[in-house]
Amino acid sequence: MDKNQRQNALLRAIIHEYIKTAHPVSSKILVEKCGFPCSSATIRNDMAELEEAGLIAQPHTSAGRIPTEIGYQYYIRHFLHPADLTETNKETLKDAFRTHVPDERQRTKRVAKTLANITQEAVVVSFANGDVVYTGMSYMFRQPEFTEANSMLAVSEAFDRLDEVMHSIHEHLEQNVHEEVADDIQVLMGKDNPFSQNCSLIVSEYEFDNTEKGTLGILGPMRMDYDMNIAILEYMESLLTQYENEQ
Repeated sequence: MDKNQRQNALLRAIIHEYIKTAHPVSSKILVEKCGFPCSSATIRNDMAELEEAGLIAQPHTSAGRIPTEIGYQYYIRHFLHPADLTETNKETLKDAFRTHVPDERQRTKRVAKTLANITQEAVVVSFANGDVVYTGMSYMFRQPEFTEANSMLAVSEAFDRLDEVMHSIHEHLEQNVHEEVADDIQVLMGKDNPFSQNCSLIVSEYEFDNTEKGTLGILGPMRMDYDMNIAILEYMESLLTQYENEQ
């Protein structure tokens, strides 16, 4: 592969490895664990160029690199590949829809809780009348990014002004200012995420009873599994469509 292809492959490997481990990724890991067929010196030179381009950064306490907001955005534009869901996850989500509850919104809350359990992220659901429900906060706050009190405080304060945050999200969706990563699905990341610049929100619109629009979002650290979470949200949309067509 040429230099550009190699650097793209390096960036993709760094992001995949960092998502899995939450640890900075070194040239040694890329050679030994990720199997790049070139020397550590070549990889270090490529990493230096990726860092100069603003795609990765070096934490002060580590010799490894981590993705930047720009790096994640590049990944989403160029490398995103929605994962294949396991049959177990599909059936779990289907069961959440099948479970009979007398109230439509209670069913949606149950689905949101199931989604949080599968993704291990927070899930936020808004209804047309302005009601908002969220679940899975404990999953998000267990992530290493929230070991510092300031990071947790920023997200907590956003939930204290939830009406304002959701209004901003609805404006993003209506203006479609971000490139859609799948049908009607957008990623609000960093400074564009009203919850926190240290987080990402994968969000889409949906309908209740074919009339009432709402939004469904997966909220977590910027270091989230975009391939898996976007695939899950796509599947959720297909279940919602199927459910509404059966009513």
